[in-house]
Amino acid sequence: MKIIHLVNTQFLADIKRRFLSLITFSHHMDHPSPMQTAAWRKMSPSEKYQMLAATIVKARELKRAGLRHRFPQDSPEQIESKLAHIWLHARP
Repeated sequence: MKIIHLVNTQFLADIKRRFLSLITFSHHMDHPSPMQTAAWRKMSPSEKYQMLAATIVKARELKRAGLRHRFPQDSPEQIESKLAHIWLHARP
């Protein structure tokens, strides 16, 4: 039971780190705008989590679509296998 909790904790921490690295900094600025920071501060933890979850779902959908485009001959199972491999071995 402790191992599952540890894995879940590490998984969530990794997702949070990736999410924050995606939304906090853009390619053309070093820091979020004051308006964006104020919006995040007003959000409840639940709203932040929902935003995170939606971002992850969208990222997977986009990657899946890209894989389907790149490998049109692959079956849906092969696409999901490639998606899982990419997702599990991704580095920010």
